Amino acid sequence: MGGADFVGWENYEKAIGGRKFPAIVTRTFYWMFLSVGFKMILGLIGATLLASNIRGRGLMRALVMPPWIVPIAIGCFGWLWLYNVILDCSQTLQKWLGLPMDHLVSWLTSRVLFTQQLSQMSGLERQW
Repeated sequence: MGGADFVGWENYEKAIGGRKFPAIVTRTFYWMFLSVGFKMILGLIGATLLASNIRGRGLMRALVMPPWIVPIAIGCFGWLWLYNVILDCSQTLQKWLGLPMDHLVSWLTSRVLFTQQLSQMSGLERQW
């Protein structure tokens, strides 16, 4: 890694000491307080509407929930796929590449295999 000189705190001193820095920090905090305040007010209005006894409340709840729930569900399915012995991502890759699949091994849940692979990758290989 040649060619790069260590400059220490020089870049930070240059950025903080610049004439635009106070204006940038002020603008950042201004934007932060306005956006958080606006989201809080909008959230309180939405929560009040969803909790009130008005017509169409069920439809409003049905429209609000999917953007909140779907990303969590997609993440859960991703983790299930990673830890599934039969449909493990390494098994799928092996199948796509046409490599022989004599037996199924759960690479991510096998502590011995994981430790062995980790030690080989780190260069601290031991005899197993």
